[in-house]
Amino acid sequence: MLAVLLCTLAGSPIGAAAETTNLISNGNFESVVEGWPKDWGRPKDQTITWEAESGNHYLRLHASQPGQMIMAYREIALPPRPGRSN
Repeated sequence: MLAVLLCTLAGSPIGAAAETTNLISNGNFESVVEGWPKDWGRPKDQTITWEAESGNHYLRLHASQPGQMIMAYREIALPPRPGRSN
């Protein structure tokens, strides 16, 4: 069983060296336009801030009240599947 698993992993992309391509544009928050990560919506308040630590950038979500919901999202347009109408 272990030999089959190792052979399967060796021939799959999981067993190969990982690609460093992001699945979404600016998924690492490194590209900036006017002080905010490009392609990411800017919040209307201070609940989300753009931060940097040790050369890595990220969004920090700040909840000022217990149970407060903070959300950051991206809309990603997907191409239609062949043979399907939308």
